[in-house]
Amino acid sequence: MTEVHVHLGDVPAGSVVHVYVDELGGGTRVQGDEEDGTDEDKAIEDRLSRMEKLPSAAPGLRTFVADLRAMGYTIRMPAGREGYLRVMDPAAPAHGAGYMRSSSVTFTRGEDRDKLIALGGGKAHSHGVRFMIQGNAREAAHLVKR
Repeated sequence: MTEVHVHLGDVPAGSVVHVYVDELGGGTRVQGDEEDGTDEDKAIEDRLSRMEKLPSAAPGLRTFVADLRAMGYTIRMPAGREGYLRVMDPAAPAHGAGYMRSSSVTFTRGEDRDKLIALGGGKAHSHGVRFMIQGNAREAAHLVKR
């Protein structure tokens, strides 16, 4: 059995959401996807472009995103209008691994907290442990990847 998780953000009352699941091929399509890439892919690209233009942006932001993807992470848009991107670990899909801003990434899984603090270079706070992209964020991502 294949599980499909659909997370909806602020959907106005009275809205209709269509999700199509291809039982034979295993493909899933959310209405609005286009042939040359999904709406989410375009939104992620737009968000990255805006993040790169911020004065606080890490010079290696795009390279860091590529490195995360090469490690097996996926990047997703958050619900709402927040100015970050979600970092998802498909090996542990129930919760996101963290979120990325223009200069940092915060890993949020509670079970990863002690390992991340022990790694050093991160700043622990109530929502997780934050690492600067120009610091040892890659090492932290490797450490918590499942």
